[in-house]
Amino acid sequence: MLELSASDVRRIVSTRDALAAAAEAFKFASSREVLDLPRFAVGEKNLLVMTAGHNSLPGILVKVLSLQFGSDRLARTSLSGTVAWFDTESGEITAVMDAAVITSLRTGAASALATERLTTVNATVLAMIGAGGQAADQVRSVCLVCPITEVRIASLHAPSRERLAGELASQFPDVHFVACKTVRAAVHGADVICTATPSERPLFDLSDIGTRVHINAIGSYRPEMCEIDPAILNAATMVVVDREDSVRSGSGEIVRASKLSELELVELGALLNGDVPTSESSGITVFKSVGVAAQDWCLARMIVDRAKDEAWSQC
Repeated sequence: MLELSASDVRRIVSTRDALAAAAEAFKFASSREVLDLPRFAVGEKNLLVMTAGHNSLPGILVKVLSLQFGSDRLARTSLSGTVAWFDTESGEITAVMDAAVITSLRTGAASALATERLTTVNATVLAMIGAGGQAADQVRSVCLVCPITEVRIASLHAPSRERLAGELASQFPDVHFVACKTVRAAVHGADVICTATPSERPLFDLSDIGTRVHINAIGSYRPEMCEIDPAILNAATMVVVDREDSVRSGSGEIVRASKLSELELVELGALLNGDVPTSESSGITVFKSVGVAAQDWCLARMIVDRAKDEAWSQC
């Protein structure tokens, strides 16, 4: 059985690899080629369990993920957990992997794919709201698809925003990183905004952002959470989701935005397949994700296949 730590996973797959796996995952999700049971939560709804398997390709995934929030609930969210990969025929576990890194990689990749389709070619300023476990991969992934020259990081926890800004500045020497004291300062004039917090109240208002901006909202995953002001969603020219049924039941933003009950939500898989034109995606666009297990399945399958090849080559 393969046992892969977070560092093993990052050695085996890159951010660009995660984008390729995510693109495949969303196409599988939209075509329903991957069977994934509804995610369920236990305890105080901070322990999540997800399962997935493909209709014809081998391998079954079970992911158990724990989310721990900082005392102020906006500054820090840390992730921990395990992904188990089962052999379809024998039913045996053939690999266990760190769930936090897989979740962070695949969620960052999802935001990047949406950003790539919905932003203009001159999107250069990125605002990152939240400095917890998923923030770094949000920034890394968006920087891969946009010519970002400035990243503004906002968090109520000053050490977290300063630490993240310093960590990423060393990885992207050509990008200017700013640790912002307020969310409003971070989002003002930004071309792309990523939110990764467990906030139960909108982080910023419609008046705080420009008329041409793309937002990736990936932090809230329960109906009582709400990072994005419903007024922003109601004003958006396009709202893209990872999977419509999951978002309609699990996203506080969607539940609270009255106009969205009348609007068609576009699945990212349909956008990637070219089924939905993006020529109308001017103005404000939003990608809302609560996470689907197809993403975990495709990335885990890539990791397991490469790890097996690596193990054989060392024999």
